[in-house]
Amino acid sequence: MIKSHPNWLFAGVFYDIESGLRRSGRKSLDKLLKKAATGKIDYIITKSISRVSRDTLEILKITRFSRERGINMHFENERLDSIEADKEFEITLRSMLAQDKSRNMSENIQRGIQRKFEKGEIYTKYKNFMGTLALTVKLL
Repeated sequence: MIKSHPNWLFAGVFYDIESGLRRSGRKSLDKLLKKAATGKIDYIITKSISRVSRDTLEILKITRFSRERGINMHFENERLDSIEADKEFEITLRSMLAQDKSRNMSENIQRGIQRKFEKGEIYTKYKNFMGTLALTVKLL
């Protein structure tokens, strides 16, 4: 997309490994917003609303923050631009869906773990959770 606009300059890629549910720990998102606030970025392209945040209130704060500074946040999957004030309602609805999807997935995982415990199955992502144990017994 950037290459198709010769007058655009690439300002970097900002990504976090942290969950989009919480703002804490999202250092790259913070760095992006600081650069935008200081005028070093004036157009943000992101794959989808859920990549920025899965918290409806947080996405509204971020899009309003950028709009107040004349910065557009373009969401590719949704084909939305945050600079358009009349698109805020659609951004809100889509972020609510992303938040609900995340909540639903978390509940399903928790329910699955609980069922395994009820069956006596220990849930762990490690094959040898407690290590390997070898016993030697001397029979008398």
